[in-house]
Amino acid sequence: MDPAGDGGEHRNALPIADNPAMTHPLPPFEVPPREVTMARLMKGASRLAGFSRDMPYTVADRLEERARDAADRPFLLFEEQVITYAEANRRADCIAQALLEAGVRRGDVVALLMENRPEFVLFWLGLAKAGIVTALINTSARGTVLSHALEAVAARAIVVGSELAEVVAMLPEPALPAWEWAEPGTPPSGRHPDFAQLLATAPKTPLPAGHRAGITAADPLYLIFTSGTTGLPKAAKMSHLRFLNAGEMMGGLMGFGPEDVFYCVLPLYHGAGGMVVPSGALAFGIPFVLRRRFSTSGFWKDVRRHRITAVYYIGEIIRYLLNVPPAADDRDNSLRAMGGAGLRPDVWQAFVERFGVDQVIEGLGSTEANYGITNVDNRIGSVGRLPYPDH
Repeated sequence: MDPAGDGGEHRNALPIADNPAMTHPLPPFEVPPREVTMARLMKGASRLAGFSRDMPYTVADRLEERARDAADRPFLLFEEQVITYAEANRRADCIAQALLEAGVRRGDVVALLMENRPEFVLFWLGLAKAGIVTALINTSARGTVLSHALEAVAARAIVVGSELAEVVAMLPEPALPAWEWAEPGTPPSGRHPDFAQLLATAPKTPLPAGHRAGITAADPLYLIFTSGTTGLPKAAKMSHLRFLNAGEMMGGLMGFGPEDVFYCVLPLYHGAGGMVVPSGALAFGIPFVLRRRFSTSGFWKDVRRHRITAVYYIGEIIRYLLNVPPAADDRDNSLRAMGGAGLRPDVWQAFVERFGVDQVIEGLGSTEANYGITNVDNRIGSVGRLPYPDH
């Protein structure tokens, strides 16, 4: 991830401790009463009350619901593209039909190697409609690491963005069947069969829900790879239920309403960008703005252009933004809530004071863990607490 997004403008920025704008003492940040934060927590938790592992409800069902009740509302905003919920559902159906026509079957795993763009999200949504599992491959995977990832998930095939087609072409033989998917208006490289041709010849009718009959919320939606700090990356199963829970809980904590807009500047192959943000959008029928990669200079431009109200972060992103010299319009923005992990306390307080953000939800968890804790109290430096009213 390029923090500057346009040539590394952050490199000459001052560290927090040496930035003159940050050397004055800051007033204590207000922590709301425990009753208020417990109500906020329960607002998120209450949305999960009717969910269970064995319920016959999947992310595909959630998308189809939104295509009915929020058909013309934007789902995904990317550069100059606006994809509504109805359009996302139609395109997901076409993707599912194309893979089934190509011989992929329910229960198979198809790997996806692609940089941030709408097709990434639409692909695994489409596969979910057919009961096919997507393996989200880290775009930095090369050679042995990539081969290991494909073997670890027993991938039946791989779909690769044309921007990474050469990476797959360099894999040793015998290679998996691979399709290349170019961006709209961009010709494919020709290294692999063109996925657009599959889409062109696939049925244009909705995929019957019977293709996922018997699939429950506990079944895998997609596979996300860990960072591999203790060896080669490992694939963690992300169930439909875990995906649904992420958006319901985070959106509840952030108090999402119909006017909110979520912002994704993180890689879609990982849980922060690829699960929390699209799940929150689907849960509340709101748009999310997708960035190809994080850009310091583009961040506030996007926020102001799209009236973005919430963002999911990793800590370093906030430091990069804070290291930009102060401007008179720093508080002229619509951002009111942030969620994420890894935010240093000094950066945290300086950021909210400078840019006027009301709520920061710092958390602790991991891709392969079955737990998570979350700071609902706005207490700077905290990653959360056990959620009991008397603590």
